[in-house]
Amino acid sequence: MEDKLKAHIETTYNIKVNNISKLDEGVFKFERENDKTWVVRIFPEGRDIEHVKGDAEVLSFLNKQGFPAETLVHENIETLDGRGILVSEFIEGSPPDQNEQNLYKLGKMVGLLSSLPVADSLAQRLSGSLHHYALNGGEIKDELSIALNWMNEVESKIPVHRRAQFETLRDKLMKADGLSDLPKGLIHPDPVLKNVICTPNNDLVLIDWANAVGIWTPYFTPRNFVVCRITRKRRFFN
Repeated sequence: MEDKLKAHIETTYNIKVNNISKLDEGVFKFERENDKTWVVRIFPEGRDIEHVKGDAEVLSFLNKQGFPAETLVHENIETLDGRGILVSEFIEGSPPDQNEQNLYKLGKMVGLLSSLPVADSLAQRLSGSLHHYALNGGEIKDELSIALNWMNEVESKIPVHRRAQFETLRDKLMKADGLSDLPKGLIHPDPVLKNVICTPNNDLVLIDWANAVGIWTPYFTPRNFVVCRITRKRRFFN
C-alpha cells in the first residue's frame, strides 16, 4: 500500500517523495524533495468519501479562523481504490508533557473551539463520534449502538460468573441517553494530549480531526471510558 500511495501522491501533485514513514494506522509522513513535509491520511474502505470531504471542510474552516490545527494542502479530496485521502502539512514538534500548563492550554483550545461560529453545512453533519468506531460519523447514540453490537458478539463467550456484570452493563447501555437534544457545535471528538503536538515555539496544535462536528458537551471522558472498557473486554473474549 505504501508504494502505491507514494506513486499516487507523486503523480497527483507532481512532486518527488524521498521517504515515507508510518505515523499511525493509515497515516504516513511524506518527506518531499526540497520542500515541506506532508502528512497523508488514507481512510478505511468503509468510510464514505462525502464524510472525508466533510473532514476537509472542517480543517479548511479552522485554518481560515486561525485555530491551531493541521493545515490542508488542498481542499479537494483524492481517492485511491475507493478510499479517501486527506493531505496536510507536517507539524514539527513533539508530544507535550502532561503537566498543568499544557492541560490548561488544551482546555482553553477546546473552549475556544466550541465558541467559533459554525457554518450551516457543518452544523448539519452528524458527527462527534470517534472515527475508529463509527466510520461514517454519528452521535453518542450511534457509539452506544456500536458498543451494544460488540457485547452481543461476545455474549456466548461470557463465563457464568461474569454473566451478571455483563447483563448490568448491557442494560445500562440500552437505557443510556444519547444526548441528541443538546446544542450542537464544533468539537474535537478526542481532545486529549495524544492528539496534540507541541511545536518548537511551545505552542500546542490539535490534530486528528476526523468526525469533528457534533454534540457540544463535555462528555468525552465518560464516553471514552465506557467504549475503551468494552473494547478491551471484546478483545479478551475473542
